Amino acid sequence: MNNKDRKLLKTNHLYLLNNLEIERVIEVLYEDARDILQDEDVAVLKSKATLREKRKALLELLPRRGPQAFQAFCDALEHENVKQKYIVDQLLGRATTPEGASSNVQETRQIEEGISQIAISGASGEPSGPSTPATVSLDDTDGPIQVNVEPCTEKFFHNMNSQEICYTMVKQPRGLACVVSNTVFDASTELKDKPRNGGKVDLKNITTLFKKLGFVVRELCDKTAKEIKDGIQSFANDEAHKTANCCVVVMMSHGVPEHIYGRDGQLVNIPNIINMFNNTNCTPLRGKPKLFFFQACRGETVDKGTAVPAVPDSGSLLPSNFLENAIGQDEPDGAPDQPSNTDMLICYPTQLGNVSFRNPACGSWFIQALTKVFMNRAKDQTVLSMMTTVNRLVSENTASTSDPAYRGGKQSSECIHRLGKELYFFPGITK
Repeated sequence: MNNKDRKLLKTNHLYLLNNLEIERVIEVLYEDARDILQDEDVAVLKSKATLREKRKALLELLPRRGPQAFQAFCDALEHENVKQKYIVDQLLGRATTPEGASSNVQETRQIEEGISQIAISGASGEPSGPSTPATVSLDDTDGPIQVNVEPCTEKFFHNMNSQEICYTMVKQPRGLACVVSNTVFDASTELKDKPRNGGKVDLKNITTLFKKLGFVVRELCDKTAKEIKDGIQSFANDEAHKTANCCVVVMMSHGVPEHIYGRDGQLVNIPNIINMFNNTNCTPLRGKPKLFFFQACRGETVDKGTAVPAVPDSGSLLPSNFLENAIGQDEPDGAPDQPSNTDMLICYPTQLGNVSFRNPACGSWFIQALTKVFMNRAKDQTVLSMMTTVNRLVSENTASTSDPAYRGGKQSSECIHRLGKELYFFPGITK
């Protein structure tokens, strides 16, 4: 590999570490470029514990594999099974400036160093008012996401849609999606100098994603707390839910435990928002899946992670006949009516009490992961399966900052699962 190509890989090292569909790239290189990747190379790459380690190992190997290695790598990225031509554009300088990024040299350098912001909450419990977000830098700059949702096949749709264990997802559009995104805050608030840089990237990614998954998306941008509550209540009352198969609510802003901020610095209670869509308050959505995604801090604790020792797999902690050993008869604890909050999936970017990280040029870790996973895997995976992958991807990120309070920060997203059936989006199916 010549010096020019080596320099391109080195310059874009962080970008590649966070974007490569490494498993697919390895497969394509192995099949199409045996002089670049051989059996022992594949074995070494696949032995790495994390995707990041696999990407790093491949990037270290490529410069040692001759003058054709860089072109073979680019060809693999453009292969139909990888579909990462946008990375080739980035390597060759053809990529566009991410939304929210600056073309100013000094500001661009700051972005490359990872200057970002996160919202920090007050004490746990009922917040008395806004607290000031702190500035935190991240080293995981991913670049813009080209949102292209892979379609479901007719065969897979017919195999799964005919089963009673799956929610019905056949309408076109599938349903309505409401996306709340606050990125700037009123001059009268303590948040006035803390814009959510990168929030517009999140908005673009998430709205494009759900449009391509078959939803009609409605946006509520830079609204006050009252405007958010009134807007979502109006959305919950929409007659279109009667004929819809599904409903999605996305809310992105600064936050504290169980609340997000309106543009005016007032708080919106998250449980109250969720209750607008329960079986009592939103009867047209009874029995239909309702998905909630929140992007905001849930506290001020910075999770620095911990070393996890290898533990032999000892199997299940419960005996195989655990339920069979129960004695007596089950009795209902209440009336046999349907519970109020069924058929819901409630997803948060971080655990209660913890901060959530966001990059100014590329958006939040959580929304980036959500977009990437859903657009590639909604074709044949359930929402719960995809969210497991999202959780893993988010947890693999690490914050880098000059502030020791946040350096090495980790994040673990989580979901509250109340779905009663398997949920597939069946993207591209119009029947």
